[in-house]
Amino acid sequence: YDISVEENYNYVCESIDIQSLIDFYCTQIYLSNVDFSYNKNVEIWRTETKSNNPYEDGKWRWMLFDMDACIKTNWNGVMNYYDFNTFTEDFPYTSGIHKDPFIANLIKNEEFCKKFVNTFMDMANYNFNKDIVKEKLYKVADIPNDSIIAFFENRFEYITGYMADFFKLKGKLTNVTLNINNPERGTIKLNTLPDNITNSKWSGKYFTDYEISVVAIAKEGYEFAGWKIEGAEIVGDKNSQTVSVKLIDNQDCSIEAIFKNK
Repeated sequence: YDISVEENYNYVCESIDIQSLIDFYCTQIYLSNVDFSYNKNVEIWRTETKSNNPYEDGKWRWMLFDMDACIKTNWNGVMNYYDFNTFTEDFPYTSGIHKDPFIANLIKNEEFCKKFVNTFMDMANYNFNKDIVKEKLYKVADIPNDSIIAFFENRFEYITGYMADFFKLKGKLTNVTLNINNPERGTIKLNTLPDNITNSKWSGKYFTDYEISVVAIAKEGYEFAGWKIEGAEIVGDKNSQTVSVKLIDNQDCSIEAIFKNK
């Protein structure tokens, strides 16, 4: 079926948790795993009954496991490291992402592309941020493996460019800064990032092709009072707690949510 047709894409989203699929693929691709595909080293699960529990809706969700072929391996003649293009290169025992029937069909849908690109950058900026990863590595090892550190220090530059080519992005990477000046009053949730970021200035890079989504989350005793956004444009109701932000080429974006006493 043509997944660019909204009706067909919606049918897919009724059957699977599309964000779970995207999270799974983004993680595998960023970590340069060359031993997975839609039908290899993958398990999915769903509930048999439905309830109000958000994970008890009968949709299929992906599980992550078997990650020994990540980061740096030389397996069956395929050497993968931080410069390996997981999007276009074939893997030792299966085709690469470019031939994966799930991805090949889903990327025909613009909404899916937006979700994938923004999620990929969320992970690149946050989950796999080199400083965050190094901090965690030193918590589990006195002397972390040099190749693992080198991977995360260099992976962002290579894989984000490969991703942009794969999705035929035409925009530029721009800096997005969340200003959380009063974390005791509230915080900001950006795309799929957690809503517990309390850094006074959290920064990441995003492509200008797609709008990003921000939500103002007030703490107890406070309420949302408006947005202060520079270097970008709010799409839709500017007074809403949830807004889409259109980034602009060659302009840094600054986002602040204003909170006031109830």
